[in-house]
Amino acid sequence: MIGRMHVFIKKGWLKAMMLCVLLLPATVGAEVVATITDVSLGFSGHYKIGYWIPVFVSLDCQGRGEAITIDLTVPDGDGVPSTTTAVLSAKDYSTATSAVVELYCKIGRSDGDLLVVVHQNGRELSRKRLHLEKLEYPPLPSDAQLLLAIGETPNILHALSEGTREERNVTLVQMTASDRLPSKWYGYDSVDQVIICGSRKAISLLTDPQKSADTLLEWIRIGGKLLLSIGPGAEHLLKQDGALAALAPGRFVELATLQQIDAIETFIKANNPLIKEDKRGHAQDFSIPVFDSLRGEVLLAAPSGSQVVPLLIRQTLGFGQVTFITLDLEQPEFTLWDGTRKLINRLLFGPVANRQLPRDQSGNELAHTGYDDLSGQLRAALDRFEKQGVRFIPFEVLFLLGVVYLLLIAPGDYLFLKRFIGRMHATWITFPLLIVLTSTGIYFFADAMKGSRRLINQAELIDIDVATGQIRAACWCSIFSPQTERYNLSTDWKLPTAHPKKETGQEQNKSGMSEKILLSWLGLPGTGLGGMESPITTPQPEIGYQYGPDLASIHGVPIHIWSTKCFTAEHQGWCDKSLQADLSVRESSLDPLIHGTITNLLSTTLENGVLFHDGWVYPLGTIKPMQTVTLGNDIPVRTVRNYLTRLGPWSMETESERNDIFRTFERMTFYHAAGGRSGIPLKNTYLHHMDMTPLLTAHRAILIGSIGAETFHILNDADALSYPQALKSGMIRFVLPVQQLRNAKP
Repeated sequence: MIGRMHVFIKKGWLKAMMLCVLLLPATVGAEVVATITDVSLGFSGHYKIGYWIPVFVSLDCQGRGEAITIDLTVPDGDGVPSTTTAVLSAKDYSTATSAVVELYCKIGRSDGDLLVVVHQNGRELSRKRLHLEKLEYPPLPSDAQLLLAIGETPNILHALSEGTREERNVTLVQMTASDRLPSKWYGYDSVDQVIICGSRKAISLLTDPQKSADTLLEWIRIGGKLLLSIGPGAEHLLKQDGALAALAPGRFVELATLQQIDAIETFIKANNPLIKEDKRGHAQDFSIPVFDSLRGEVLLAAPSGSQVVPLLIRQTLGFGQVTFITLDLEQPEFTLWDGTRKLINRLLFGPVANRQLPRDQSGNELAHTGYDDLSGQLRAALDRFEKQGVRFIPFEVLFLLGVVYLLLIAPGDYLFLKRFIGRMHATWITFPLLIVLTSTGIYFFADAMKGSRRLINQAELIDIDVATGQIRAACWCSIFSPQTERYNLSTDWKLPTAHPKKETGQEQNKSGMSEKILLSWLGLPGTGLGGMESPITTPQPEIGYQYGPDLASIHGVPIHIWSTKCFTAEHQGWCDKSLQADLSVRESSLDPLIHGTITNLLSTTLENGVLFHDGWVYPLGTIKPMQTVTLGNDIPVRTVRNYLTRLGPWSMETESERNDIFRTFERMTFYHAAGGRSGIPLKNTYLHHMDMTPLLTAHRAILIGSIGAETFHILNDADALSYPQALKSGMIRFVLPVQQLRNAKP
């Protein structure tokens, strides 16, 4: 009986197991096969080192299962491997055999490798390694200018190929309809300027999906620059429901006709007129889009009947700039006109487009200081920890210690044994003993010089557009590690406002910006020691570090004993209660000065306040929380050029002045207003978006000052690295609207 029951139980278990196998879904038994078919970097393969870039990984997937993870590993500015991750959900590849995954990374070395690994639940599915220098388009240096054209732009390409591109180190990338644009605003981080010409099929990149146009608009608001050239045939893009309506300088009304465009010819001092002809050679009129409720500054205009039609309009969107020309630069009339090159260079690079930049001075400065960019001067100041007890050991002392060490282990050991011991074979004891004693002495000497505390230096730059509440904040920090350690870094951001956001704060957001924090390493431009383009490399650990999924944290970044590593954090967001300004200026030239009031709504004091507007500078001094300052005729004023001369020649600066971070911020803030490279041998390319010269228009004022409270709080796990004394400089810059009054006294 028992035997029969045993057989019955075994058969029952067998049937139950077979039934479970049959009832299991097919996904359990099937293995997913994913193959990497293509890896596309940047924009059609073009990108700059030291900036965030998009990377599109194409996969060929077979089977169905759980989510797939894609790891992208690239070297950072020090050559340390850094990894970003994206996840491809099961539903994204279950309905198709191919999928494209979008990732983001910052490449810091052009001589490194890019590694893509695809895995699922710890099982590697595919990998692909690319040598960056052997790609079709090698990485561009960090100081190069990358122009992105939406569509094929042969006229612009031809204009840039005649000398200016080589002089300015300019690369023009023409995006076609088959190319991909980033879906995140920081994907445009390496782009200096975007160009859009109308009547081109590739504009579908922005219109389908519409998210691409929204991403571009968000990048412009953060500080991007756009040249928009729209003519007849593409005016539907500018209408209220058009894809480019948000970029238009006003509400599109109609098309006006012009027989001649003398203003354009005078603008560039052309030798020949711009003529539009049909196929038979008959003259035709120009069709010009007309707008009302104009936003921005009209730079060129032409009469058309009883009205004046704007031809060139420059408007600011947030901290960025849109230059709108009401002509399509890719039309046949511009192909034949000999003034096209001058016009395009003037639109892209300003009135100094044809002036060759000085290069020899920066080369001399690179040899002297190790950097040729203002960001290098910022890094050098952040790496100084003398006031916190970390002392620099001069090379002469290191050389002397080396000589003493050699004398001790060679002739010193020999003479000691021969004169005092008399047994030369005792060197087996004395020689290693000397090495241990000197090594121990050197360690304690270095420990006394360097200290045993974690230290951090911070510098912050906060920009606030008062009209919309948009905030663009940046923090640069240098971390000193007393021992070799891996850090798990993150940051949070808080503006010290006297009126915190209300519960309905989202309804008050006029900027259109969402909250976002990016945390990454800070590179050193140039070919100097430690530079991203330096041919000298240092050994780095094979195991690197990992970015968090939102790019707001870094996990496991190594910092060697008694060394530093620089990082940068960016915050994009909004705040509607930071400053209240009621400013106006009369259009009459008899009184060009600004009048009104400014109230500080922050909970911290604004020190050394200075207001800039339309070529004039107003010193306001200290503005305490909730204090109102009145601008009237009693405030002494200076010209902007005269005010900036107080910085003096860069070659005459002392070491303490060069390490003054607030002074460096001042040079960055109005770099071109102060003369650019003609006033300082250092470039301002790596952090060029910090230059506020383009915002010094007649309808805007800029208030700058310093604050003593840090807004970025750097964390290592749950431990705070930031502390009040760590903030070496904090500059805050407010962009204020200015009302234009007609025939009225303020």
